[in-house]
Amino acid sequence: MNSKPTVEDIMSKSSIVAFPDERVIDVARRLFENDFHGLPVVDINNKVVGIITQYDLISKGTSLHIPTFIKLLEKLPVLRQEKDIFKKEIAPIIELKVKDVMNADPLMIRLGESIETVSRAFSEHHKVNPIPVVDGARKLKGVVSRHDIIKFLVAPSGAVSAQKSIDIQIDEFIDNFEDKFAVTTKTRAKYWLFFSVLSAIVGFFIAFALIMRFVIH
Repeated sequence: MNSKPTVEDIMSKSSIVAFPDERVIDVARRLFENDFHGLPVVDINNKVVGIITQYDLISKGTSLHIPTFIKLLEKLPVLRQEKDIFKKEIAPIIELKVKDVMNADPLMIRLGESIETVSRAFSEHHKVNPIPVVDGARKLKGVVSRHDIIKFLVAPSGAVSAQKSIDIQIDEFIDNFEDKFAVTTKTRAKYWLFFSVLSAIVGFFIAFALIMRFVIH
């Protein structure tokens, strides 16, 4: 039985998030240390209220524009001579909160969505990465990134030797794809088999009862 892979099959269940009242500079450090492109922003109930990405830290349209910040730091030797001016320039950036920079209306993917839907979302929204995965109440369940899509296509075989024929490469790709979802498919197949047998038994007894009723009459 075929089983379509969904976002749950490729998403990361990472618990690393950001909070609206955190300082942007602390979250930027977290992005750098974990090599993330972005982090979902959640409230105390783990409900997604936004997302903060590398793009948000670079874009001129946001409150924190890193290139401008770097230029300011380049003037540090001059500003240091006048501490009051330096503090006045640097304080707003140091104290900037995530809620001041984040995208408060982020693109989200619901549990159960197909990988085709996820791929389409990335192709239509070039600046978005990653995308939070949520349930019906917008509670965070994971994140999915472009990297997850690529990993889904090539793992676990990794790099393929250029010397192999295209037929062998295609066979290996299909085998790897089937291996990914063999367990999931078997589990779902067991449930279908159970309900199919149950339906057959119930149908048999109903048919038998109708036949007996017809014979008796």
